[in-house]
Amino acid sequence: MRKLSLLIVAAGLFLTLPTAARADFDVVYPDGVEVLAVNLAPGFNLIALFNVGTDPDILTIHIDESSNPVPVHLNGLTEGYAWWLNFRGFDRLGRGMYDLYVTQGAGFFFVDTVTIARRATP
Repeated sequence: MRKLSLLIVAAGLFLTLPTAARADFDVVYPDGVEVLAVNLAPGFNLIALFNVGTDPDILTIHIDESSNPVPVHLNGLTEGYAWWLNFRGFDRLGRGMYDLYVTQGAGFFFVDTVTIARRATP
């Protein structure tokens, strides 16, 4: 009976441990590249790389809890599991303009030009 109780407690502890994918974190590399990992939903994670240097591109990949690619779409645009937002410049309102490229597994292809508003500073 004691072994069964110990087994139940051990199983309970094991099942309540958080997985590595549950943590949101970021890293800034010495060359200025920032990496952000965000758990958007159970089993759905976003990894984004922001090149904040002279070429501020944004690179993303969307994965599940087992690191398998998860295809998603952006506002009804073409579905893919990795995006490349190639920085083109700023519009007259100060929003960043990006060419959006998506991959579904056979290389990146152009989808559309999108704008991303600057975040307000406090």
